[in-house]
Amino acid sequence: MKLRFDHAVYAVPDLAAASAFFREEWGLHVVMGGAHPNWGTHNSLCHFGLPYVEFIAVQDPDRARESDFGRNVLKGVEAGGGLVTAALATDDLDVAVALLRYNGVGVEGPFEGRRRRPDGSLLAWRMAWPEPYGGLPMPFLIQWQQDDDERTADLKESGQIAPHRMGALQFEGLDYFVRDVPGSVNAFCRYYGQESSSVGIRLAQGPPDIAEGPYAIRLHGTGGPTRRMAFGVPWELAAAGSGQR
Repeated sequence: MKLRFDHAVYAVPDLAAASAFFREEWGLHVVMGGAHPNWGTHNSLCHFGLPYVEFIAVQDPDRARESDFGRNVLKGVEAGGGLVTAALATDDLDVAVALLRYNGVGVEGPFEGRRRRPDGSLLAWRMAWPEPYGGLPMPFLIQWQQDDDERTADLKESGQIAPHRMGALQFEGLDYFVRDVPGSVNAFCRYYGQESSSVGIRLAQGPPDIAEGPYAIRLHGTGGPTRRMAFGVPWELAAAGSGQR
């Protein structure tokens, strides 16, 4: 079983306006995704190779209130935006879930997921949600219907993976605020069989008045170093060759 960082879930108040902002003001390649009828949400996507940022907004508030995921997105939207969670991709979700349960971690799922793309094609995946570590929401697990090579080819052919006007960029990962750094490091090892840093997640001691969880996005490439803020989330860009990772 292997794991890699798959995507960050980023709540925004208005999907069309936020997508246009990142596309036109920042020069990121953002494409419309589709709707999640079971959650009352819809999304757009910004790929950096296979890893991507999923901008997500509420489409049906009543439906969103019926699920934990929808309620978390609503909470992020009501705050003006923010990172909701992250996903780690696995090539064998059943084994990953079995290992979590063997290590005493509660898991919801696996569940089937799907959404209709703008071109009418159906995108399918499976996912599972580990219980939090104390107050820390842990990344959920996802297994795509396609393997990584097939998925990369499909995303390029459909125009979802394409150059950014902002420059050549790589997705480095997310920064998380936690209450207990050593305990959280150990939790990642127990949950996923590896440290958070190996899947692009960097843990930092957070202030007591801010909830535990993801709070910043890290990129690496041309056009930096710089720090930008949008919809409640800092974006850190380290310049290529700067040594900052």
